[in-house]
Amino acid sequence: MSENKELYELEKEWKSRMERFTAPEPTREQTFTLLENIRNQAAEEQPQNMRTELEQLQKSRTPFEQMVDLLASQWTFYGMRSWISTAIVMLILTISVYGNDPGESSFSIWLKGMSFLMIVLIAYAFRPRNEGNAALEELSYYPLIQQMFARFVIVMGVQLTLALPLSFFLLGSASTAAYFFGTFTPLFFFGTVGFVSTFWLGGRAGTIITAFLWFVQMLLDSQVQALSLFRLPESDWFVSANVLLMLISILLLGSIILKREKGAQ
Repeated sequence: MSENKELYELEKEWKSRMERFTAPEPTREQTFTLLENIRNQAAEEQPQNMRTELEQLQKSRTPFEQMVDLLASQWTFYGMRSWISTAIVMLILTISVYGNDPGESSFSIWLKGMSFLMIVLIAYAFRPRNEGNAALEELSYYPLIQQMFARFVIVMGVQLTLALPLSFFLLGSASTAAYFFGTFTPLFFFGTVGFVSTFWLGGRAGTIITAFLWFVQMLLDSQVQALSLFRLPESDWFVSANVLLMLISILLLGSIILKREKGAQ
């Protein structure tokens, strides 16, 4: 009992001391010194401007290295799985067509399938996966037009790199430079239409326009062969039709430059 009383008295004594404690009031000079130290510390700990550092780094790199960096950034934007899936679909399509009817007669069917796959790829490549990625596109060091063009180059490169060897597998000894040219031109045309219409009108409208054009061509191919874009080398106006497609594609791509200059003004 006496021990508890002792502890109570000791606690009461220390409590009275703490209640009477007052901190000394700082002088005017001490206050100004404290404020100056806070300002200096804030200036030293200010976060670095990463965008400025990135711009300086890019200026020190060659144009080729900058282009590689741009393509690499867009390649990883959707991940390796997307491109591997594309290759698998193209391989399945080729094997299916080859198994049913190998040779020149199946080339037109295969080319139509490849061109439709190009439309799907363009639609997939130019849609943000979510709002976060859409924000990253806007905040990226690279302008949106450069990001879109780099993605277009990647899609075209992947599809053509795979399509040309697959066409050789499909045709065998019948494959010639004319067949390669006939493969490249429609794919390039539909890829360009998808890219340019998406750039001008947005992803959904661009996809609808390109898909509509493809279905119209499918109808013309069965009803009015003279207006079909899917031509074999032995058909009439093969060279003229493919050269015309190339010219139209180049003019469409030129409209992108026109919009870029208009935006710069």
